[in-house]
Amino acid sequence: MNTKKTSNQNVNLKNSKVDTIHQTINNYYSDEVIANARNSLIKAVKCAWIDGVLKKSLHNNEVLIHLNSKECNELISNLTNYNTDEFNDDDIDENSKIIDIFHKAGGNLLILGEAGSGKTTSVLKLADSLLIQAENKKSDEVKPIPIVFNLSSWQEGLTIDDWVLERLKEEYNEINRDILNHLIINKHFIFIFDALDEVKEEYRDKCLLALNKFYCTKVVSCRIKDYKKLQTRLKNNNANCTKLKSSKAIIIKPLTIPQIDNYLMQVMQTNKFNNLNVVLERLEKEKLLADNEENRPLYTLFKTPFMLFVATSVYKDKHIQPLLKTGTVEEHKQHIFNQYIKKALLRRKSNNKYLPKQALKYLRNIAKGLEKGSQTQLIPEIVYHQLLD
Repeated sequence: MNTKKTSNQNVNLKNSKVDTIHQTINNYYSDEVIANARNSLIKAVKCAWIDGVLKKSLHNNEVLIHLNSKECNELISNLTNYNTDEFNDDDIDENSKIIDIFHKAGGNLLILGEAGSGKTTSVLKLADSLLIQAENKKSDEVKPIPIVFNLSSWQEGLTIDDWVLERLKEEYNEINRDILNHLIINKHFIFIFDALDEVKEEYRDKCLLALNKFYCTKVVSCRIKDYKKLQTRLKNNNANCTKLKSSKAIIIKPLTIPQIDNYLMQVMQTNKFNNLNVVLERLEKEKLLADNEENRPLYTLFKTPFMLFVATSVYKDKHIQPLLKTGTVEEHKQHIFNQYIKKALLRRKSNNKYLPKQALKYLRNIAKGLEKGSQTQLIPEIVYHQLLD
């Protein structure tokens, strides 16, 4: 039996079925209907991810920090024996925008970084720029719409094709399923897959293998230490992009000491902080110490925009307990988080229906419910009562 011939026949049959479905959809739906569906999707993505997440993200509410990054294209490969501790890297021009890096990558991009380094912020800034291009009615060319998904809900055994369609139906249920199929087939989407590291650890390699079989333009983000543990690498492939030159992998670099200093000074100039001067004094003392993480716990802790914002948010309040006099980086981090939670629970005294202990209990139950359902994002509109039981 000619296996190759049979395989080609199956592919041709599959393509024939796809073409038939495509033709049926084209005959049934007018250009106006498709255009209206696109407009609805653009508005929905903008509402959910740009207005709902990016513009409300923690470190976007303060002085803007420009994130530096570097290329690390050796981390895109189908090799499983690659030593990730040995690779060359090149700094990316500090004036480069994420949209420019994406286009230079030919349409496929892997974004890596430490926890809190700004990976999600970066992918959402990319989505924002792509949305602007997609809704530009002056352009004759129809630009693809960025669709953002958090990978935490991916389940073993599902192809990315099936999972994407299910998520599209679930999150954009006002759009007819056939129209969604039409938009996928006609390459109207750029898929942004955030947080590969939030997939259960035992399934991450399988998820990445599934992503490698998904032949659409895609962006994937992941914590660098979790990506390095994987046996699989994101493949440099894109069957739908004939002009693909090469995919890119970039690593968002930790904040430098000048960046941290500059941020704190700008925040001090624009706000009246009561305790932040204590932080600045401690940082000035750390500068005089050896360049060793054990001797510079605050600088080590503030290497990410997330922790830098949390700390400045905490120490603008004169009622907050001051910094620990001594301790490890982890002890300082836990202390700052405890103070941040305390401040958040006391923020709206007049409207509080629950005591702090009660609120923490309910939040823990919600977190456990989200973890059980492989969810990492809390959307109040769809919180079920069983999470609070």
